[in-house]
Amino acid sequence: MPVQGTTRNGRRCDTRLAFLFPAYQRSNLHIIQDALVLKILINKRKEAYGVEYEVDGIIHTARASKEVILSAGAINSPHLLLLSGIGPTAQLQKFNIPVVADLPGVGENLQDHIGAGTLIWTAEKPVTFVMLRDLTITMILQWFLFGQGFLTTLGAMEVTGFYKTPNGNSDPDWPDAQVLLDDSTIAFDGGLRLKDNFGLIDKVWNTFFAPLFNRDAYTIWPYLLHPKSHGTIRLQSKDPRVYPVIDPKYMSHPDDIEVIVSSMKQSIAIGNSKLFNQFGSKLYSVPFPGCENLTLFSDSYLECMARGYTGSFWHFAGTCKMGPVNDPNAVVDPELRVYNVKRLRVADASIMPYVTSGNTNAPSIAIGEKASYMIKQTYGLH
Repeated sequence: MPVQGTTRNGRRCDTRLAFLFPAYQRSNLHIIQDALVLKILINKRKEAYGVEYEVDGIIHTARASKEVILSAGAINSPHLLLLSGIGPTAQLQKFNIPVVADLPGVGENLQDHIGAGTLIWTAEKPVTFVMLRDLTITMILQWFLFGQGFLTTLGAMEVTGFYKTPNGNSDPDWPDAQVLLDDSTIAFDGGLRLKDNFGLIDKVWNTFFAPLFNRDAYTIWPYLLHPKSHGTIRLQSKDPRVYPVIDPKYMSHPDDIEVIVSSMKQSIAIGNSKLFNQFGSKLYSVPFPGCENLTLFSDSYLECMARGYTGSFWHFAGTCKMGPVNDPNAVVDPELRVYNVKRLRVADASIMPYVTSGNTNAPSIAIGEKASYMIKQTYGLH
């Protein structure tokens, strides 16, 4: 199916444009840019009553008349909870942070969608996006003035599909892999931005990707929907300006690599099908650096490729998971209220017990909508 996205007039329509911009003149909405939240303020009754934040080196306080809503994402939400004394006691005590609520699940259960961006086909016909050939003034003006044309595609991702691999779960209606067709490669910009954006070292870039620059080529990205490998977000300092330690633990569970290899084999079957053969497509067979001694496209070679270049789709979730009160790792209840702390909720992808079977943008917006509904219900405003 075509890739779906939150766009408007050929441009990305994010939550800033869709929600904040139409409401920014309201008297009850104050938007502060370039502010760093330092911690959530919690009194002795374990009630959240505001946040402390910093702008241009000056520390300010914002007080809440009813509740504090934390929507900082699956990395920063657990980080802020930990800095505020909410999390595993041992970790808080290690940094001399007073314990407000012992919640072992804060920062645990980190999940993400990962895949391999190394399955590439070259094409004899001019059917893919080649920057030096196709990025013309006409194309740019078509997008800029009318919101039309190739530049309106979502990162050159044109088609996606969901399927169940033989190594996946037992439910036939619950896919465990997704495939994306990208009508270019990471090499399409000659290394101007994507090389660094994807963290490619020189050896991998020069050997594997650089020869594809200015050639007709496309990528089929298979990625894992339901990882069994779960990572962590941990403090490395009590200073809010110091980033937390992010350990995604990608492919630490053997089942994950089995599903990824299986989805890579399925992607190869798709790319080698008659539909693509009409373009003179040929599977790119330059050995991936570090995997040269393995038989090309064998299971062991595919595993080596996947481990050598593990692509994140930045769908981080699960680090403040929602769950029942008897779940020792639950951080928020079904109404997104933080356990053992009053007047504090979390509303973002971190509350997902399991990452969704697909992109997290729309589900995160739905979480925000549901949270607003529940908050209004709480105060009889609905």
